[in-house]
Amino acid sequence: MEDAAVPPPSPATVYFAADDRATRLAAVILAWNPIQHFIPISTSW
Repeated sequence: MEDAAVPPPSPATVYFAADDRATRLAAVILAWNPIQHFIPISTSW
């Protein structure tokens, strides 16, 4: 018989540090998106 009062285990909390390579690459990718779409590269209209 299972104990109904025990809550399910919570997912592990993950902290992203700036010295992690994957975190730095993700930050560059996220920063590049608005630059790519909202800053005009050439204005030869």
